[in-house]
Amino acid sequence: MGGTESCQDCHINKDNTGHGFPPNYQNKAKTSKRLASWIDLNVSAFAYKFKPSAKEVIPTVVITTEVVSRIGHRFPDGCPSPNRVTLDVIVKTKDGKEISKVTKIYMPQHRLGYDNNEMVYAANRKLTLLRDTSLFPFVPKKETIEVVLPDGIEIATVEATLTFRQLPGVEEAEFPIHKVTKEVSLKR
Repeated sequence: MGGTESCQDCHINKDNTGHGFPPNYQNKAKTSKRLASWIDLNVSAFAYKFKPSAKEVIPTVVITTEVVSRIGHRFPDGCPSPNRVTLDVIVKTKDGKEISKVTKIYMPQHRLGYDNNEMVYAANRKLTLLRDTSLFPFVPKKETIEVVLPDGIEIATVEATLTFRQLPGVEEAEFPIHKVTKEVSLKR
């Protein structure tokens, strides 16, 4: 879906990468930079007073995100593993207090090929695809998140962070891709 190049064309021949077959998970900065050059994160956010009825007013922040990969295969890819890309969207007050946090996870999700519908990582077992939320080439992942603002809050900050987590929870194996910050206000 991403082109006609072979694995070697992109992972060895492009950018004179040699036989290292990037990404090199030992080089966090280089891996993050490489992923950022192939995956885009677009974010828009606005605040408004939602009026579902004539008497009710709900101050709301609407965040729209779009993740687009130009990698020539789904990402993350490979053996069933905990590899994932996460989109963390946090809304904070002007003084930094967290109002809301939403995390979207993009990864292939597998299960045992028997009666158990539990997601597993074990590549040595017979696996079937349960669902796949991976990033596919040129197929935008669009998310819309609505957050109700607490009473008295008219200005908020929206932070959207896209991260590749080779081993979730292990800081050395988490690679930042993009971070976008937007300020929204009910006053404007």
